[in-house]
Amino acid sequence: MSSDTRYRLAAPLLLILVALLAYANSFHVPFMFDDLGTLVRNPSIRTVLPVGFWPRWLVSLSFQLNYAVHGYNVVGYHGVNLAFHIWAGLLLYGVVRRTLVGPPLGATWSKMAAPLALTVAACWLVHPLQTESVTYICQRFESMMGGCMLATLYAFIRSVEAPSRMARRLWADLAIVVCALGMGTKEVIVVTPLIVWLYDACFVGRSWIAPWRERRYTHTGLFLTLGILVMLELRQVGGALNGETGLTGGATPWLYLATQTEVILHYLRLSLVPRGLCLDYAWPVVAGWGEVWPAAIALTALGMASAWGVLRRHAVGYVGVVFFLVLAPTSSVLPVPDAAFEHRMYLPLACVITVVVLGGYRLLVGRLRPTLLNTIAVAVVVTLVGLTLVRNHDYRSELAMWHDVVSKRPGNLRARNDLAIALAEAGATDEAAREFEGVLAQIPVELRAQFARGDVQAGRFATMSPRYHYFRAHANFGKLLAQDPDTRDDGIRHYVLALRVSPRHPVVEGYLRAALRDSGIPEAQVEAEMMRRILERRAE
Repeated sequence: MSSDTRYRLAAPLLLILVALLAYANSFHVPFMFDDLGTLVRNPSIRTVLPVGFWPRWLVSLSFQLNYAVHGYNVVGYHGVNLAFHIWAGLLLYGVVRRTLVGPPLGATWSKMAAPLALTVAACWLVHPLQTESVTYICQRFESMMGGCMLATLYAFIRSVEAPSRMARRLWADLAIVVCALGMGTKEVIVVTPLIVWLYDACFVGRSWIAPWRERRYTHTGLFLTLGILVMLELRQVGGALNGETGLTGGATPWLYLATQTEVILHYLRLSLVPRGLCLDYAWPVVAGWGEVWPAAIALTALGMASAWGVLRRHAVGYVGVVFFLVLAPTSSVLPVPDAAFEHRMYLPLACVITVVVLGGYRLLVGRLRPTLLNTIAVAVVVTLVGLTLVRNHDYRSELAMWHDVVSKRPGNLRARNDLAIALAEAGATDEAAREFEGVLAQIPVELRAQFARGDVQAGRFATMSPRYHYFRAHANFGKLLAQDPDTRDDGIRHYVLALRVSPRHPVVEGYLRAALRDSGIPEAQVEAEMMRRILERRAE
Protein backbone atom coordinates (compact mmCIF):
# COMPACT_ATOMS: atom_id res chain seq x y z
CA MET A 1 0.00 0.00 0.00
CA SER A 2 1.49 3.34 -1.04
CA SER A 3 1.98 6.18 1.43
CA ASP A 4 -0.54 8.26 -0.53
CA THR A 5 -3.17 5.54 -0.13
CA ARG A 6 -2.44 5.27 3.60
CA TYR A 7 -2.88 9.02 3.99
CA ARG A 8 -6.14 8.95 2.07
CA LEU A 9 -7.52 6.20 4.30
CA ALA A 10 -6.29 7.69 7.56
CA ALA A 11 -6.99 11.36 6.81
CA PRO A 12 -10.74 11.42 7.62
CA LEU A 13 -10.20 9.67 10.95
CA LEU A 14 -7.30 11.96 11.87
CA LEU A 15 -9.29 15.07 10.99
CA ILE A 16 -12.26 13.94 13.08
CA LEU A 17 -9.95 13.11 15.98
CA VAL A 18 -8.12 16.45 16.08
CA ALA A 19 -11.41 18.37 15.79
CA LEU A 20 -12.89 16.42 18.72
CA LEU A 21 -9.77 17.09 20.79
CA ALA A 22 -9.79 20.82 20.00
CA TYR A 23 -13.46 21.24 20.93
CA ALA A 24 -13.66 18.73 23.78
CA ASN A 25 -14.25 21.52 26.32
CA SER A 26 -16.86 23.39 24.26
CA PHE A 27 -19.95 21.22 24.71
CA HIS A 28 -21.23 22.95 27.85
CA VAL A 29 -20.61 26.54 26.73
CA PRO A 30 -23.85 28.43 27.49
CA PHE A 31 -25.95 30.52 25.15
CA MET A 32 -24.59 34.06 24.98
CA PHE A 33 -24.70 37.34 23.05
CA ASP A 34 -26.76 36.87 19.85
CA ASP A 35 -27.66 33.31 20.90
CA LEU A 36 -30.19 34.84 23.27
CA GLY A 37 -32.14 36.62 20.54
CA THR A 38 -31.59 34.02 17.83
CA LEU A 39 -32.44 30.98 19.97
CA VAL A 40 -33.44 31.47 23.60
CA ARG A 41 -35.97 34.27 23.11
CA ASN A 42 -37.03 33.22 19.61
CA PRO A 43 -40.35 31.32 19.68
CA SER A 44 -40.08 30.37 16.00
CA ILE A 45 -37.44 27.71 16.71
CA ARG A 46 -39.87 25.80 18.92
CA THR A 47 -41.79 24.37 15.99
CA VAL A 48 -40.50 22.63 12.87
CA LEU A 49 -43.54 22.72 10.62
CA PRO A 50 -44.41 24.46 8.46
CA VAL A 51 -40.91 25.16 7.13
CA GLY A 52 -40.60 28.86 6.39
CA PHE A 53 -38.59 29.78 3.32
CA TRP A 54 -37.05 33.05 4.41
CA PRO A 55 -33.40 34.21 4.30
CA ARG A 56 -31.17 31.70 6.13
CA TRP A 57 -34.07 29.26 6.40
CA LEU A 58 -31.85 26.16 6.24
CA VAL A 59 -29.86 27.13 9.32
CA SER A 60 -33.06 28.11 11.12
CA LEU A 61 -34.47 24.68 10.29
CA SER A 62 -31.39 23.06 11.84
CA PHE A 63 -31.98 25.06 15.03
CA GLN A 64 -35.63 24.01 15.03
CA LEU A 65 -34.61 20.36 14.74
CA ASN A 66 -32.09 20.91 17.53
CA TYR A 67 -34.84 22.28 19.75
CA ALA A 68 -37.20 19.42 18.86
CA VAL A 69 -34.59 16.91 20.02
CA HIS A 70 -32.65 18.73 22.75
CA GLY A 71 -34.83 21.61 23.92
CA TYR A 72 -32.39 24.17 25.30
CA ASN A 73 -29.72 21.65 26.28
CA VAL A 74 -26.61 23.28 24.81
CA VAL A 75 -24.76 19.98 24.38
CA GLY A 76 -26.89 19.05 21.37
CA TYR A 77 -26.40 22.43 19.70
CA HIS A 78 -22.63 22.25 20.14
CA GLY A 79 -22.58 18.69 18.82
CA VAL A 80 -24.35 19.74 15.62
CA ASN A 81 -22.09 22.79 15.24
CA LEU A 82 -19.00 20.62 15.51
CA ALA A 83 -20.43 18.05 13.09
CA PHE A 84 -20.94 20.76 10.44
CA HIS A 85 -17.42 22.04 11.06
CA ILE A 86 -15.92 18.56 10.65
CA TRP A 87 -17.95 18.05 7.48
CA ALA A 88 -16.51 21.28 6.08
CA GLY A 89 -12.99 20.20 7.08
CA LEU A 90 -13.34 16.89 5.26
CA LEU A 91 -14.55 18.72 2.17
CA LEU A 92 -11.61 21.12 2.37
CA TYR A 93 -9.26 18.14 2.50
CA GLY A 94 -10.90 16.69 -0.59
CA VAL A 95 -10.79 19.96 -2.52
CA VAL A 96 -7.10 20.61 -1.75
CA ARG A 97 -5.98 17.02 -2.43
CA ARG A 98 -7.83 16.70 -5.73
CA THR A 99 -6.58 20.11 -6.85
CA LEU A 100 -2.97 19.18 -6.10
CA VAL A 101 -3.18 15.94 -8.10
CA GLY A 102 -4.96 17.56 -11.05
CA PRO A 103 -3.20 18.15 -14.40
CA PRO A 104 -2.00 21.74 -13.82
CA LEU A 105 -0.37 21.02 -10.45
CA GLY A 106 0.04 17.26 -10.42
CA ALA A 107 3.55 17.20 -11.85
CA THR A 108 4.80 19.20 -8.88
CA TRP A 109 2.52 18.26 -6.02
CA SER A 110 0.91 14.86 -6.66
CA LYS A 111 3.33 12.81 -4.54
CA MET A 112 2.70 14.95 -1.46
CA ALA A 113 -0.90 15.91 -2.21
CA ALA A 114 -2.51 13.80 0.54
CA PRO A 115 -0.21 14.80 3.47
CA LEU A 116 -0.26 18.45 2.45
CA ALA A 117 -4.05 18.47 2.12
CA LEU A 118 -4.29 16.75 5.50
CA THR A 119 -2.07 19.42 7.06
CA VAL A 120 -4.13 22.24 5.54
CA ALA A 121 -7.45 20.75 6.66
CA ALA A 122 -6.19 19.88 10.16
CA CYS A 123 -4.77 23.37 10.77
CA TRP A 124 -8.00 24.92 9.49
CA LEU A 125 -10.20 22.70 11.66
CA VAL A 126 -8.37 23.41 14.93
CA HIS A 127 -7.28 27.01 14.41
CA PRO A 128 -8.55 29.12 17.35
CA LEU A 129 -9.86 31.77 14.94
CA GLN A 130 -12.60 29.25 14.10
CA THR A 131 -14.03 29.17 17.62
CA GLU A 132 -16.43 32.01 16.89
CA SER A 133 -17.97 29.94 14.08
CA VAL A 134 -18.11 26.70 16.08
CA THR A 135 -18.25 27.34 19.85
CA TYR A 136 -20.49 30.40 19.51
CA ILE A 137 -23.71 28.56 18.72
CA CYS A 138 -25.62 31.01 16.53
CA GLN A 139 -22.70 31.34 14.12
CA ARG A 140 -23.74 28.03 12.64
CA PHE A 141 -24.87 30.39 9.87
CA GLU A 142 -21.21 30.79 8.90
CA SER A 143 -20.14 27.15 9.18
CA MET A 144 -23.16 25.83 7.25
CA MET A 145 -22.60 28.43 4.54
CA GLY A 146 -18.92 27.47 4.37
CA GLY A 147 -19.78 23.79 4.20
CA CYS A 148 -22.22 24.36 1.34
CA MET A 149 -19.68 26.44 -0.57
CA LEU A 150 -16.98 23.77 -0.17
CA ALA A 151 -19.47 21.00 -1.03
CA THR A 152 -20.43 22.80 -4.25
CA LEU A 153 -16.79 23.17 -5.26
CA TYR A 154 -15.99 19.56 -4.31
CA ALA A 155 -18.95 18.20 -6.30
CA PHE A 156 -17.88 20.29 -9.29
CA ILE A 157 -14.35 18.85 -9.12
CA ARG A 158 -15.77 15.33 -8.97
CA SER A 159 -18.01 16.08 -11.93
CA VAL A 160 -14.93 16.97 -13.98
CA GLU A 161 -12.97 13.91 -12.89
CA ALA A 162 -15.81 11.36 -13.16
CA PRO A 163 -15.07 8.60 -15.71
CA SER A 164 -18.56 8.31 -17.23
CA ARG A 165 -21.04 10.79 -18.63
CA MET A 166 -23.72 9.71 -16.17
CA ALA A 167 -21.39 10.14 -13.18
CA ARG A 168 -20.34 13.59 -14.44
CA ARG A 169 -23.99 14.62 -14.74
CA LEU A 170 -24.83 13.30 -11.27
CA TRP A 171 -21.96 15.19 -9.64
CA ALA A 172 -22.88 18.34 -11.57
CA ASP A 173 -26.50 18.05 -10.44
CA LEU A 174 -25.32 17.59 -6.86
CA ALA A 175 -23.22 20.75 -7.11
CA ILE A 176 -26.25 22.72 -8.29
CA VAL A 177 -28.54 21.27 -5.60
CA VAL A 178 -26.06 21.96 -2.79
CA CYS A 179 -25.49 25.49 -4.05
CA ALA A 180 -29.27 26.05 -4.17
CA LEU A 181 -29.62 24.82 -0.59
CA GLY A 182 -26.70 27.00 0.43
CA MET A 183 -28.67 30.05 -0.66
CA GLY A 184 -30.70 29.46 2.50
CA THR A 185 -27.70 29.66 4.85
CA LYS A 186 -26.05 33.08 4.62
CA GLU A 187 -25.82 35.77 1.97
CA VAL A 188 -22.05 35.32 1.52
CA ILE A 189 -22.91 32.18 -0.49
CA VAL A 190 -23.65 34.56 -3.39
CA VAL A 191 -20.02 34.36 -4.54
CA THR A 192 -20.03 30.55 -4.94
CA PRO A 193 -20.91 30.34 -8.68
CA LEU A 194 -18.12 32.81 -9.48
CA ILE A 195 -15.61 30.88 -7.33
CA VAL A 196 -16.46 27.64 -9.15
CA TRP A 197 -16.22 29.32 -12.57
CA LEU A 198 -12.79 30.75 -11.69
CA TYR A 199 -11.68 27.32 -10.49
CA ASP A 200 -12.73 25.85 -13.82
CA ALA A 201 -10.81 28.52 -15.74
CA CYS A 202 -7.66 28.21 -13.61
CA PHE A 203 -7.40 24.47 -12.98
CA VAL A 204 -9.63 22.59 -15.43
CA GLY A 205 -10.32 24.38 -18.70
CA ARG A 206 -7.13 26.47 -18.60
CA SER A 207 -8.83 29.24 -20.56
CA TRP A 208 -11.51 31.85 -19.91
CA ILE A 209 -14.00 30.47 -22.42
CA ALA A 210 -13.57 26.76 -21.62
CA PRO A 211 -16.01 26.79 -18.66
CA TRP A 212 -18.86 28.03 -20.88
CA ARG A 213 -17.89 25.96 -23.88
CA GLU A 214 -17.34 22.65 -22.08
CA ARG A 215 -19.47 22.85 -18.92
CA ARG A 216 -22.21 25.30 -19.81
CA TYR A 217 -24.90 23.21 -18.10
CA THR A 218 -23.13 23.21 -14.73
CA HIS A 219 -22.21 26.88 -14.65
CA THR A 220 -25.60 28.02 -15.91
CA GLY A 221 -27.29 25.99 -13.20
CA LEU A 222 -25.02 27.41 -10.50
CA PHE A 223 -25.59 31.01 -11.54
CA LEU A 224 -29.36 30.42 -11.75
CA THR A 225 -29.37 29.47 -8.05
CA LEU A 226 -28.71 33.15 -7.35
CA GLY A 227 -32.36 33.73 -8.23
CA ILE A 228 -33.29 31.73 -5.12
CA LEU A 229 -31.24 34.06 -2.97
CA VAL A 230 -32.82 37.11 -4.58
CA MET A 231 -36.32 35.81 -3.87
CA LEU A 232 -35.42 34.95 -0.27
CA GLU A 233 -33.95 38.40 0.28
CA LEU A 234 -36.98 40.28 -1.04
CA ARG A 235 -38.84 39.65 2.19
CA GLN A 236 -35.95 40.99 4.25
CA VAL A 237 -35.66 44.08 2.07
CA GLY A 238 -39.40 44.62 2.43
CA GLY A 239 -39.07 44.41 6.20
CA ALA A 240 -36.25 46.94 6.17
CA LEU A 241 -38.25 49.37 4.04
CA ASN A 242 -41.12 49.03 6.50
CA GLY A 243 -38.82 49.96 9.36
CA GLU A 244 -38.73 46.47 10.86
CA THR A 245 -35.06 45.76 10.35
CA GLY A 246 -31.90 47.50 9.24
CA LEU A 247 -29.75 46.55 6.31
CA THR A 248 -26.71 48.68 7.04
CA GLY A 249 -24.87 50.13 9.99
CA GLY A 250 -25.28 53.76 8.95
CA ALA A 251 -21.70 54.39 7.72
CA THR A 252 -21.05 55.52 4.17
CA PRO A 253 -19.76 52.79 1.81
CA TRP A 254 -16.55 54.78 1.23
CA LEU A 255 -15.68 55.07 4.93
CA TYR A 256 -16.76 51.50 5.61
CA LEU A 257 -14.36 50.33 2.90
CA ALA A 258 -11.59 52.41 4.46
CA THR A 259 -12.29 50.79 7.83
CA GLN A 260 -12.14 47.33 6.29
CA THR A 261 -8.53 47.81 5.17
CA GLU A 262 -7.43 47.73 8.82
CA VAL A 263 -9.96 45.07 9.75
CA ILE A 264 -8.79 42.65 7.04
CA LEU A 265 -5.15 43.14 7.97
CA HIS A 266 -6.17 42.38 11.56
CA TYR A 267 -7.82 39.18 10.34
CA LEU A 268 -4.61 38.23 8.53
CA ARG A 269 -2.56 38.84 11.67
CA LEU A 270 -4.90 36.63 13.70
CA SER A 271 -4.58 33.93 11.04
CA LEU A 272 -0.82 33.84 11.54
CA VAL A 273 -0.60 34.80 15.23
CA PRO A 274 -3.97 34.04 16.91
CA ARG A 275 -3.53 36.23 19.97
CA GLY A 276 -6.10 38.78 21.13
CA LEU A 277 -9.19 36.99 19.81
CA CYS A 278 -12.33 38.94 20.70
CA LEU A 279 -16.00 38.03 20.47
CA ASP A 280 -17.23 41.61 20.02
CA TYR A 281 -14.89 44.27 18.64
CA ALA A 282 -17.40 47.10 18.14
CA TRP A 283 -14.79 48.31 15.64
CA PRO A 284 -15.28 52.07 15.02
CA VAL A 285 -15.67 53.36 11.49
CA VAL A 286 -12.79 55.65 10.56
CA ALA A 287 -13.30 59.32 9.78
CA GLY A 288 -11.26 59.27 6.58
CA TRP A 289 -8.71 57.46 4.47
CA GLY A 290 -5.89 59.45 6.05
CA GLU A 291 -6.23 57.29 9.15
CA VAL A 292 -5.70 54.02 7.28
CA TRP A 293 -3.46 54.80 4.31
CA PRO A 294 -0.68 52.29 5.25
CA ALA A 295 -3.24 49.48 5.58
CA ALA A 296 -4.96 50.62 2.38
CA ILE A 297 -1.70 50.50 0.41
CA ALA A 298 -0.79 47.06 1.76
CA LEU A 299 -4.22 45.59 1.08
CA THR A 300 -4.42 47.17 -2.38
CA ALA A 301 -1.07 45.63 -3.27
CA LEU A 302 -2.24 42.23 -2.05
CA GLY A 303 -5.48 42.52 -4.00
CA MET A 304 -3.75 43.61 -7.19
CA ALA A 305 -1.25 40.76 -6.92
CA SER A 306 -4.11 38.29 -6.50
CA ALA A 307 -5.98 39.74 -9.48
CA TRP A 308 -2.84 39.61 -11.64
CA GLY A 309 -2.28 36.01 -10.56
CA VAL A 310 -5.78 34.88 -11.43
CA LEU A 311 -5.62 36.64 -14.80
CA ARG A 312 -2.61 34.44 -15.49
CA ARG A 313 -4.60 31.49 -14.13
CA HIS A 314 -2.05 30.94 -11.37
CA ALA A 315 -2.99 28.83 -8.33
CA VAL A 316 -1.83 31.40 -5.75
CA GLY A 317 -3.73 34.13 -7.57
CA TYR A 318 -6.89 32.00 -7.43
CA VAL A 319 -6.51 31.45 -3.68
CA GLY A 320 -5.97 35.19 -3.13
CA VAL A 321 -9.02 36.15 -5.17
CA VAL A 322 -11.18 33.61 -3.31
CA PHE A 323 -9.99 35.17 -0.03
CA PHE A 324 -11.23 38.61 -1.13
CA LEU A 325 -14.40 37.28 -2.77
CA VAL A 326 -15.61 35.49 0.35
CA LEU A 327 -14.94 38.58 2.47
CA ALA A 328 -16.47 40.97 -0.07
CA PRO A 329 -20.16 40.76 0.97
CA THR A 330 -19.38 41.79 4.57
CA SER A 331 -15.98 43.47 4.33
CA SER A 332 -16.03 45.83 1.36
CA VAL A 333 -18.54 48.57 0.54
CA LEU A 334 -21.79 47.32 2.07
CA PRO A 335 -21.78 48.91 5.55
CA VAL A 336 -23.22 46.11 7.67
CA PRO A 337 -23.87 47.06 11.32
CA ASP A 338 -20.60 45.63 12.72
CA ALA A 339 -17.34 46.30 10.91
CA ALA A 340 -15.48 43.30 12.36
CA PHE A 341 -16.40 39.79 13.44
CA GLU A 342 -13.97 36.87 13.48
CA HIS A 343 -16.48 34.39 12.09
CA ARG A 344 -16.20 36.16 8.73
CA MET A 345 -12.78 34.53 8.39
CA TYR A 346 -14.24 31.01 8.50
CA LEU A 347 -13.53 30.20 4.84
CA PRO A 348 -10.95 32.91 4.05
CA LEU A 349 -8.77 31.31 6.73
CA ALA A 350 -8.52 28.22 4.50
CA CYS A 351 -6.94 30.40 1.79
CA VAL A 352 -4.35 31.77 4.20
CA ILE A 353 -3.48 28.34 5.61
CA THR A 354 -3.23 26.80 2.14
CA VAL A 355 -0.70 29.41 1.03
CA VAL A 356 1.30 29.12 4.26
CA VAL A 357 1.41 25.30 4.24
CA LEU A 358 2.27 24.92 0.55
CA GLY A 359 4.67 27.85 0.63
CA GLY A 360 6.36 26.52 3.75
CA TYR A 361 6.72 23.10 2.18
CA ARG A 362 8.30 24.52 -0.99
CA LEU A 363 10.70 26.55 1.14
CA LEU A 364 11.76 23.70 3.43
CA VAL A 365 11.65 20.61 1.20
CA GLY A 366 15.16 19.52 0.37
CA ARG A 367 16.51 21.51 3.31
CA LEU A 368 14.94 19.40 6.04
CA ARG A 369 14.38 15.68 6.32
CA PRO A 370 10.85 14.41 5.63
CA THR A 371 10.55 13.15 9.22
CA LEU A 372 11.39 16.62 10.52
CA LEU A 373 8.82 18.20 8.18
CA ASN A 374 6.21 15.79 9.54
CA THR A 375 7.25 16.65 13.09
CA ILE A 376 6.85 20.36 12.38
CA ALA A 377 3.38 19.79 10.92
CA VAL A 378 2.30 17.71 13.93
CA ALA A 379 3.72 20.31 16.33
CA VAL A 380 1.81 23.12 14.62
CA VAL A 381 -1.47 21.18 14.74
CA VAL A 382 -0.95 20.24 18.41
CA THR A 383 -0.17 23.89 19.26
CA LEU A 384 -3.33 25.05 17.50
CA VAL A 385 -5.38 22.42 19.36
CA GLY A 386 -4.02 23.78 22.64
CA LEU A 387 -4.76 27.39 21.69
CA THR A 388 -8.32 26.45 20.70
CA LEU A 389 -8.86 24.68 24.04
CA VAL A 390 -7.64 27.83 25.81
CA ARG A 391 -9.92 30.03 23.70
CA ASN A 392 -12.90 27.76 24.36
CA HIS A 393 -12.25 28.25 28.07
CA ASP A 394 -13.04 31.96 27.60
CA TYR A 395 -16.55 30.89 26.52
CA ARG A 396 -17.24 29.01 29.79
CA SER A 397 -19.71 31.66 30.97
CA GLU A 398 -21.14 34.99 29.89
CA LEU A 399 -19.34 36.65 32.78
CA ALA A 400 -15.96 35.22 31.73
CA MET A 401 -16.50 36.14 28.09
CA TRP A 402 -17.52 39.74 28.75
CA HIS A 403 -14.59 40.20 31.15
CA ASP A 404 -12.38 39.01 28.29
CA VAL A 405 -13.98 41.34 25.73
CA VAL A 406 -13.85 44.42 27.98
CA SER A 407 -10.21 43.75 28.87
CA LYS A 408 -9.37 43.81 25.15
CA ARG A 409 -11.82 46.50 23.99
CA PRO A 410 -12.42 48.81 27.00
CA GLY A 411 -14.14 51.36 24.77
CA ASN A 412 -16.77 48.85 23.66
CA LEU A 413 -19.87 50.15 25.47
CA ARG A 414 -22.03 47.29 24.21
CA ALA A 415 -19.68 44.80 25.86
CA ARG A 416 -19.47 46.86 29.05
CA ASN A 417 -23.26 46.86 29.27
CA ASP A 418 -23.26 43.09 28.80
CA LEU A 419 -20.57 42.69 31.45
CA ALA A 420 -22.60 44.80 33.88
CA ILE A 421 -25.70 42.67 33.23
CA ALA A 422 -23.70 39.46 33.75
CA LEU A 423 -22.27 40.84 37.01
CA ALA A 424 -25.76 41.76 38.20
CA GLU A 425 -27.04 38.28 37.41
CA ALA A 426 -24.07 36.80 39.31
CA GLY A 427 -24.95 38.88 42.38
CA ALA A 428 -21.96 41.24 42.12
CA THR A 429 -24.15 44.32 42.46
CA ASP A 430 -21.42 46.80 43.37
CA GLU A 431 -19.27 45.80 40.40
CA ALA A 432 -22.31 45.88 38.12
CA ALA A 433 -23.20 49.38 39.31
CA ARG A 434 -19.67 50.58 38.60
CA GLU A 435 -19.83 49.17 35.09
CA PHE A 436 -23.18 50.83 34.37
CA GLU A 437 -21.80 54.12 35.66
CA GLY A 438 -18.69 53.61 33.53
CA VAL A 439 -20.82 53.16 30.41
CA LEU A 440 -22.74 56.36 31.08
CA ALA A 441 -19.53 58.27 31.88
CA GLN A 442 -18.13 57.44 28.43
CA ILE A 443 -21.12 59.05 26.70
CA PRO A 444 -20.40 62.78 26.09
CA VAL A 445 -21.97 65.14 28.63
CA GLU A 446 -23.90 67.11 26.00
CA LEU A 447 -25.46 63.91 24.64
CA ARG A 448 -26.42 62.74 28.14
CA ALA A 449 -28.15 66.07 28.76
CA GLN A 450 -29.97 65.83 25.44
CA PHE A 451 -31.11 62.27 26.17
CA ALA A 452 -32.21 63.18 29.69
CA ARG A 453 -34.52 65.82 28.20
CA GLY A 454 -35.94 63.26 25.80
CA ASP A 455 -34.71 65.30 22.86
CA VAL A 456 -34.56 62.39 20.38
CA GLN A 457 -36.15 61.41 17.11
CA ALA A 458 -39.02 58.96 17.26
CA GLY A 459 -38.59 55.42 16.01
CA ARG A 460 -35.79 52.85 16.00
CA PHE A 461 -32.19 53.73 16.67
CA ALA A 462 -28.92 52.05 15.74
CA THR A 463 -27.66 49.39 18.13
CA MET A 464 -24.13 50.81 18.05
CA SER A 465 -25.18 54.39 18.81
CA PRO A 466 -24.60 56.31 22.08
CA ARG A 467 -28.39 56.51 22.43
CA TYR A 468 -28.64 52.71 22.46
CA HIS A 469 -25.87 52.32 25.03
CA TYR A 470 -27.47 55.05 27.18
CA PHE A 471 -30.85 53.30 27.00
CA ARG A 472 -29.45 49.87 27.88
CA ALA A 473 -27.36 51.17 30.77
CA HIS A 474 -30.25 53.08 32.36
CA ALA A 475 -32.81 50.30 31.81
CA ASN A 476 -30.61 47.58 33.31
CA PHE A 477 -29.17 49.81 36.04
CA GLY A 478 -32.75 50.60 37.03
CA LYS A 479 -33.57 46.89 37.15
CA LEU A 480 -30.59 46.33 39.45
CA LEU A 481 -31.46 49.17 41.83
CA ALA A 482 -35.24 48.66 41.91
CA GLN A 483 -34.86 45.28 43.59
CA ASP A 484 -33.75 46.92 46.86
CA PRO A 485 -36.25 49.16 48.73
CA ASP A 486 -33.37 51.43 49.75
CA THR A 487 -32.38 52.14 46.14
CA ARG A 488 -35.76 51.74 44.45
CA ASP A 489 -36.21 55.48 43.90
CA ASP A 490 -32.89 55.60 42.05
CA GLY A 491 -34.01 52.60 40.01
CA ILE A 492 -37.21 54.43 39.05
CA ARG A 493 -35.15 57.43 37.97
CA HIS A 494 -33.06 55.23 35.68
CA TYR A 495 -36.20 53.68 34.17
CA VAL A 496 -37.56 57.16 33.45
CA LEU A 497 -34.33 58.22 31.74
CA ALA A 498 -34.38 55.07 29.63
CA LEU A 499 -37.96 55.72 28.53
CA ARG A 500 -37.15 59.26 27.51
CA VAL A 501 -34.87 57.99 24.73
CA SER A 502 -37.07 54.99 23.87
CA PRO A 503 -40.67 56.06 24.55
CA ARG A 504 -43.30 53.38 25.09
CA HIS A 505 -40.73 50.58 25.36
CA PRO A 506 -43.03 47.83 26.68
CA VAL A 507 -40.46 45.95 28.79
CA VAL A 508 -39.10 49.02 30.57
CA GLU A 509 -42.60 50.42 31.05
CA GLY A 510 -43.51 47.15 32.75
CA TYR A 511 -40.49 47.42 35.04
CA LEU A 512 -41.38 51.01 35.90
CA ARG A 513 -45.00 50.15 36.71
CA ALA A 514 -43.87 47.35 39.03
CA ALA A 515 -41.36 49.62 40.76
CA LEU A 516 -43.97 52.36 41.30
CA ARG A 517 -46.38 49.84 42.81
CA ASP A 518 -43.65 48.52 45.09
CA SER A 519 -42.85 52.07 46.20
CA GLY A 520 -46.43 52.54 47.43
CA ILE A 521 -48.16 54.27 44.50
CA PRO A 522 -51.84 53.13 44.40
CA GLU A 523 -52.73 51.01 41.39
CA ALA A 524 -55.19 53.60 40.09
CA GLN A 525 -52.47 56.25 40.02
CA VAL A 526 -49.60 54.20 38.56
CA GLU A 527 -50.19 55.13 34.90
CA ALA A 528 -50.57 58.83 35.62
CA GLU A 529 -47.48 58.88 37.86
CA MET A 530 -45.46 57.05 35.24
CA MET A 531 -46.38 59.54 32.52
CA ARG A 532 -45.80 62.50 34.81
CA ARG A 533 -42.27 61.38 35.58
CA ILE A 534 -41.42 60.60 31.98
CA LEU A 535 -42.73 63.90 30.66
CA GLU A 536 -41.09 65.97 33.38
CA ARG A 537 -38.11 67.76 31.82
CA ARG A 538 -35.29 67.12 34.27
CA ALA A 539 -31.57 67.56 33.61
CA GLU A 540 -29.45 64.52 34.28
